[in-house]
Parts: sequence; structure tokens; C-alpha cells
Amino acid sequence: MDLVFIGTIIDTHGIKGEIKIRSDFEYKNLVFKPGVEIYIDKNPHKIVTYRYHKVYDMVTLEGYNNINDVIPFKKKKVYVDRSILNLDKEDYLLNDLIGCHIFIDNKELGEVKDYTTGVNPLLIVSINNKEKFIPNNKDFIKNVDITNKKIELNDIASGVLKWK
Repeated sequence: MDLVFIGTIIDTHGIKGEIKIRSDFEYKNLVFKPGVEIYIDKNPHKIVTYRYHKVYDMVTLEGYNNINDVIPFKKKKVYVDRSILNLDKEDYLLNDLIGCHIFIDNKELGEVKDYTTGVNPLLIVSINNKEKFIPNNKDFIKNVDITNKKIELNDIASGVLKWK
């Protein structure tokens, strides 16, 4: 089983066992729905109800109907089995890019250390011990090879980001 991080339980909500999850996961529409198993402390829990509230994904879990039952979940990380995402071979998760080496014209520039999410996700790359940001879009990224942990950037990236 290949577990993928999808968010963190921030708190409980109400008295009926609802939990509040903060998630920027890019495929949350496939994950946060009734019947899907999520993993907390590597233990599976089936989602019974889901709703979106403000910036949180609110869920109730099968067998947990009281606030006292879910309080121990506070601050825990939440995962899902990658297989339920049914990603195509060429698709990848932002998390898959961490550790990939960045290249322009076959010259290695640095390594992806992290990413930000939102409307325009950014890859956080370490280049010569400096932190740089690369937009995660086709204007900047020419090719992603997850198997070999390699990301090739378009030439536009060198001009705009002044790396050459």
C-alpha cells in the first residue's frame, strides 16, 4: 500500500464526532467523499459524511459519533491509499516532485525541496543554497520524469528566473 499525505486534522467540530481537516491536496474531490477510507496513524477509517466549511474539509468517520471519540485525532496527519486516485501513468502528485532534480538544457540547477499549493502551485527549489520558486505549469515545466526524479524546464524559465 502506498499512502499519500492529504492533510492534517486541525480540530473537532460540534459534539457528534465531526473532525476538521486542513487539506491542500490537489485531488481532494476523489478523496473526501462518503465510503472512502482515509488513514490516521496507519489505521483505516471510512468517511461517512463530508462537507466543505470555510477552508476546512469536515468529515465524520464510521464508528465515531461523539466528540470524545475523535479528540485523540487532533493534530494527526491524514493519508489515503494512492491506488484510489486512479492516476494515469503521466500524472503525478505535487508530493512526488520533492527530491526531483531540476534541469535546463541538460544542466542540473538544483533540487525540489517542497511546494506551495493554491491557485498557482509553486515548486520550492534549492539552487546554489538559495531558495527559488518555479511555477508548476507547462510554461515553465517541459517534462517530468518521476521514475528518474528529473524535471526539465523550458528555456523561458532561464530567462525569467535568471539562472543561466
